[in-house]
Amino acid sequence: MEGFSFTPIYEVILVKEGLHQFLPSGSVRAEGAITLVKGPHVLLIGTGSSQDKDFLMAGLMKHGVKAEDVEYVICTHAHPETVGNLNLFPDATHVIGWDVVKGSSYAMHDFSQSIPFEIDDHVQLLPTPGLSSSSLTVVVSETNLGVVAVAGAVFQCEEDLEDSDLWQAVSADPESHQQSRISLLQEAQHVVPRYGPSFRVPDSYKSEMRVVMTP
Repeated sequence: MEGFSFTPIYEVILVKEGLHQFLPSGSVRAEGAITLVKGPHVLLIGTGSSQDKDFLMAGLMKHGVKAEDVEYVICTHAHPETVGNLNLFPDATHVIGWDVVKGSSYAMHDFSQSIPFEIDDHVQLLPTPGLSSSSLTVVVSETNLGVVAVAGAVFQCEEDLEDSDLWQAVSADPESHQQSRISLLQEAQHVVPRYGPSFRVPDSYKSEMRVVMTP
């Protein structure tokens, strides 16, 4: 429509890209992604490891957010590189996998029945088995990037769209993981993965229900 302009309700900001790197020693360097969602509610998805404290706080400040502004701190999976700074947000609701807790009070939300946890009409936490059976994904609509899935427990990186070994090797259950991927690729226009930059979902994955798996 001529003259129509879209004003996003939420902004999704990748404060830090996740990193996965094999080292000469044979060990692996893993750094978790940190994503800020700003709008009617303020969400932090992933807190990095404990060594990311200063980087995290500076990144929030850069975007005009103080620790006390954060209402929800969400870790899509409970790996060390995602949960290292939960203590910086004592007043927020913490969602760690399928556990929802504020202070010492746990919410009785049954993700196992495929029931989304709705923050508002535009932000949902979906149960999406992937790295673990209790992984989740944050789906945000009406954003600067369209519908965004912050899905570090389901997508390793953009390259795993074509190289299924990248995600199947770390999957708790490839069959249910595959269903999570199909569902999110159909719904989202942009994905924030576990490692590397966010990426736009190719149109072919919407029109053809394409999900590559290794036999």
